[in-house]
Amino acid sequence: MQITSSGYAGVQAAPYQQINHGVMISFMRTVASGIKFFTIGQSRIQGRDIIKGGGSTVSFFDKYQLTDYTARTKSWSVSRRLGQFPYGTIMAQADVELDNNDNMFLPNYDNVIGSGTGQPYRPIKISAGIGLDSFKQFTGFTTQPDSSLSERTTTLHAYDVFDFMNHYDITASGVHIDKYFHEIVEEELEAAGFAASQFVLDKSLQQKIGFLPTNGLKLGDLIKRGCEAEQGLAFVDENGIIRFWNRQHMTTVSGTNLPHQLSYNNVRDIRWQNTPAINHVIVRAKPRALMAKQLIWQLETPIEVLPGTEKSYFCDFVDDNGVMPVTSVDIPAYAGVSSSFTTNLASDASGDTASDSIRLSYAYLFGNQYLVKFINSNTSSVYITSLNLYGTPVKVTNIIEETYLDAPSIDQQGRNPTNGGEPLVIENDLIQDRSTAYSLAYTLVKEYKDPRKRLVCPVFANPAAQIGDPVTVYINETNQTVQTHIVGMETKMSDNANLEQEWELEERSIKQYFTIGLSRIQGSHSIAP
Repeated sequence: MQITSSGYAGVQAAPYQQINHGVMISFMRTVASGIKFFTIGQSRIQGRDIIKGGGSTVSFFDKYQLTDYTARTKSWSVSRRLGQFPYGTIMAQADVELDNNDNMFLPNYDNVIGSGTGQPYRPIKISAGIGLDSFKQFTGFTTQPDSSLSERTTTLHAYDVFDFMNHYDITASGVHIDKYFHEIVEEELEAAGFAASQFVLDKSLQQKIGFLPTNGLKLGDLIKRGCEAEQGLAFVDENGIIRFWNRQHMTTVSGTNLPHQLSYNNVRDIRWQNTPAINHVIVRAKPRALMAKQLIWQLETPIEVLPGTEKSYFCDFVDDNGVMPVTSVDIPAYAGVSSSFTTNLASDASGDTASDSIRLSYAYLFGNQYLVKFINSNTSSVYITSLNLYGTPVKVTNIIEETYLDAPSIDQQGRNPTNGGEPLVIENDLIQDRSTAYSLAYTLVKEYKDPRKRLVCPVFANPAAQIGDPVTVYINETNQTVQTHIVGMETKMSDNANLEQEWELEERSIKQYFTIGLSRIQGSHSIAP
């Protein structure tokens, strides 16, 4: 839950509430010069000082000068939901309808913002609150707006900051070697321009990743792959802060986030759904790691270099597991002790060596290919009869396949009924060892071998609530208390300031994991799988 004032709980539970909300947009995408953040007692309300995205934390969006369009907002809605599986990424979406009676939001109509109103990728923030407390609900970028002359409205659809990462090309690092996943994400976020205060990352729960190439990857794709390998969750919160949660985050007892209490006093309805039954999981991986320098390639067929010409030749690095990345190659020298080449006037090496006629003019490593160029100054063709390359390859260290299934669940419900009766297969080379692979399969089956309750509850709105918050639900008819977490949320504000909210809740097994120095042998704390 977001940070609240000491009196917020009472105000939120009161039968009559004073709702506040706000919509701020930067149509011109102006970066504020000389940014100064709002300070109580010094800054003035509706002045130029910027309110930080999350209390004391400066978010990615705090650099923009946004304009308040709350008075022109007819309605808005914000939605964020976890997908089918309890890992991956979440990207929130928002819709805003603006009053455009005076045509202000038509492209090129207004002298100040006219050139920006018809453009996509405009920064936007949405907030809502009760009484004196106000909480961000969304931080993101708009898509191309739609305007209607007859209805006198302009509508905006927006995605949160994760959309930025989905389109950001990783170009700086190239490769990561022997690093934890959270360390890799931290380095890539900083390379993308995020400050350390703009993200919060749980510690990775698996071994260091031996080798991870990033060329050609989007930042969002990298994070998604890592979340699958970790069974973690990544998202951007309401304030624009990037978060990574490891797989224990929502199932570990914590005293810092007390559960919301839901009963028939503060819900409008409870609708029962079931999570998909997962009772057979296969996890596969071929992790790679950097090896010591060794012979990595040998020429099989002589290369002919015509007289007075230059010959380019690509050496493809492969091994028994397919394409083999290489991080460095020693430059070949004639008859050298490491990477080397030899020449001859005859293709079978039976003639003169012509060693003075051939020169290596260029060599470049392309990850899994090595380009060499030879220049022949002879009046006759010269053959490269041998070419040996030594370098540092990245080889598969382990071929992993771990399976876990629950026979009673399969007998009762069939094998993965929502997956066409097929095992759920996870193939991810960022998984580094068998114990992690087994843990992932085991955890998924144990959590989801029986369909878990998923409750959909229209609630009395609490704009401070967040994804992942624990929720205790009391059901009168069965005298049952259900322990759940928020895995989906939709918040709506109508033009009459009516705030509505619907939560998707899912049962989770809450555990206290064993901690050396705190837990006791044969106690109630669980050993992490």
